[in-house]
Amino acid sequence: MVKNRSVAMVVILSIVTCGIYGLYWYWCAMKELDEAGQSSNMPVIAQFLLLFVYVGGIIFAINADNNINAIRGAKGLPAKDNKIIWIVLFILIPVVGMALVQNEMNEIADEKNNLVCVDMGTPRLTRGQIPMRGPAQEKAVDVPLRAAGQTWRGTAVSMGNPHFVIFVPDVQALDLAAVGPHIETHEDFPQKTNVEFVQVLN
Repeated sequence: MVKNRSVAMVVILSIVTCGIYGLYWYWCAMKELDEAGQSSNMPVIAQFLLLFVYVGGIIFAINADNNINAIRGAKGLPAKDNKIIWIVLFILIPVVGMALVQNEMNEIADEKNNLVCVDMGTPRLTRGQIPMRGPAQEKAVDVPLRAAGQTWRGTAVSMGNPHFVIFVPDVQALDLAAVGPHIETHEDFPQKTNVEFVQVLN
């Protein structure tokens, strides 16, 4: 499991301990990223021992980038290409490279639970699948619906239960409690429907 650590503390402790904490951080980061991403090109112990020769930082930068992108991919997030900048930093200013890698690790850390991917399946838009009254194979996209004394244009969709989505210029101007129930129980929806009024802000 990738752990969330304070980037500032990683930097400060590495400097104050003259690199001793930095070695501990490298070992932990290598193990965590290797276990979670499984995209390293060599065992963790070999990576760690190579830190004591010039190429170690380069190999760590490459493996860290590969593993972080593998974890991001598993979470449904786009990959980032940090290899080049990390290689340069681990050659010239290793502590800055450590800070950037830890920052990326914090973004994907399990403890934060702020990166969520949901697979709800494919939206169903035909009237028969929703269900909505009318030709079963016809898509109910931008269709008129007369309710609460006016005609509304919206799209009916099912993600397992029916929804009728209406785009409006100003949600605040609507009396949702008065209008919503008229659409929810409309005769065109034999199993009723959820009603969403959507205002695009930007």
